[in-house]
Amino acid sequence: MDSIENVEFKTIDGLTLRGHVYHSEGCGLGVVMCPGIQDSSDAITYISKLPNVNANQIGLRGISPAGSVALRTARFDKHAKRAITACPVAEYYYDKKIMEKALQKCIQDRVSQMMGNPPLYVPMLTASGTNPAGLDVGYEREYAAEMMRRGIQVAPSHKNQTTIQSYHKLDPWPMWKHLGSTPVQIRHIESLAGPKKLHVQKGSGHMDIFEGAHADEVFRLSLNFLCNVNVGTTINDTDYDGNSTFEVS
Repeated sequence: MDSIENVEFKTIDGLTLRGHVYHSEGCGLGVVMCPGIQDSSDAITYISKLPNVNANQIGLRGISPAGSVALRTARFDKHAKRAITACPVAEYYYDKKIMEKALQKCIQDRVSQMMGNPPLYVPMLTASGTNPAGLDVGYEREYAAEMMRRGIQVAPSHKNQTTIQSYHKLDPWPMWKHLGSTPVQIRHIESLAGPKKLHVQKGSGHMDIFEGAHADEVFRLSLNFLCNVNVGTTINDTDYDGNSTFEVS
């Protein structure tokens, strides 16, 4: 790894995205690490202009909600040539009344931004473990709140916030049909056209796939997938026995 650079850039909606660019020696592939409900296509455009990134070798990687973002972005943005997704989130469930209020705030926020005001930010999870837009995060409130506290300890610079406009972009997402239902996710991944590799990691679940005992193996498989695609050697492949809870495609 040659250097790490802190960067920021404007999206087409005028939102400022901030992150880190991990520069490599020489020119090669670039990977956008999808953070969740964000403008991944704008991130692709940004890194494609970097001198050490081959614009024809850009991919995406995401886990959970970001896994679905990676797949959806790769589906519609042909600048993305590959995608790695772990435990992609399924169809979203939410409190309709709360979400309706959040969507109304989206419109108010767009008017406000047109007048020159900054975007409206809301917490991803409150201190009590609830989502301010009414999304069902799939876990008990106490557990969700604990996850947020642990995340702050692990990454103290992380900000527990997202723009209210993020919820306006949820509507096109329901391409997956059951969070945690590996057989259904496998069926969807197998239906994807083009070269792909499917791996199901036994002994790992949705929340510990990248921090549990098998994390090194999953990272190795992901890196090998990128390298193989880069040189054109990846073919349709599966590696699972139908009894596990994780997939990478």
